[in-house]
Amino acid sequence: MFVAMKPWYKHAAITNTLRLAVTILLIWLVSKRVNLREIAAIFRTAAPGWLASAILVYALSLIVSSHRSAIYLSGIGILLKPWSALGLYMKGTVYNVLLPGGIGGDGYKILVLRSKDGPSVKQIFQAFFFERLSGLWAICTLLCILNTTLTEPILPPVWPGLVWVIGTMGYYIIMRLFFSEHARFFLRTHLMSLGIQGMVSVAVLCILESQPIPVSYPPYLLSFHGSTIFSILNIGLSGLGVREFAMGYAAQLLQNNAALSVFVASAFWLVSTTTAIPGLGFLFIGGKKHVDEGRD
Repeated sequence: MFVAMKPWYKHAAITNTLRLAVTILLIWLVSKRVNLREIAAIFRTAAPGWLASAILVYALSLIVSSHRSAIYLSGIGILLKPWSALGLYMKGTVYNVLLPGGIGGDGYKILVLRSKDGPSVKQIFQAFFFERLSGLWAICTLLCILNTTLTEPILPPVWPGLVWVIGTMGYYIIMRLFFSEHARFFLRTHLMSLGIQGMVSVAVLCILESQPIPVSYPPYLLSFHGSTIFSILNIGLSGLGVREFAMGYAAQLLQNNAALSVFVASAFWLVSTTTAIPGLGFLFIGGKKHVDEGRD
């Protein structure tokens, strides 16, 4: 009996090496535009209390995210109790942030949730796909709103607004016609996604408040949420370097302080990494067994 082998380029060591190389390249490109010593100086002046507040707010957003994930899973018949849903979500975060390059957070959760008599792998994948899509919808919604708050909007506000309305209607109609099991939760999950991104925005504001530099918030929030879309490409190691690159290069367009923009991106990476650490406890406490015990 032959065992299927992974192609050499799909092994974790290879993918992690490539992602590390991309991260180093992106940080080098950032250093060409922004003085890294200036960024280090900004870190030294950061108020620890505000950074701790950012961690707490972001941790709360993860709790809400786990509940949203449980709602999507309930649409395909997987019912998880809140603690089990949080544990599963946090373990997925560990695979995304602390153990990159392997199966990934969603891949790990699919492996845990699949069962002989339960929903298919395809159905579980679709649940996580629509969960991510709701998050992307919320980010696009905030980008449209933030664009209108700029002194000089990047785009005439009517055009992003029109695209948002048409896109949202088409998005819902497609879900209603072909994925009714998830469409029935559309309003609840998308309002939750807006709330989650709102909490992420508050975490970013806490990071900005950690500095004595007075700034206008909307351009930095626009830059941050725009960089989130760019970071979906998942080309850096644990996401490091990707957001810094995007926010550093968007600074000129939005007339932001480039060093402060890169600081926000790097500080948020530290915040997200710190909040992922408790997931190690869930990972070592138990695996699929605890998810099974958490089913209603």
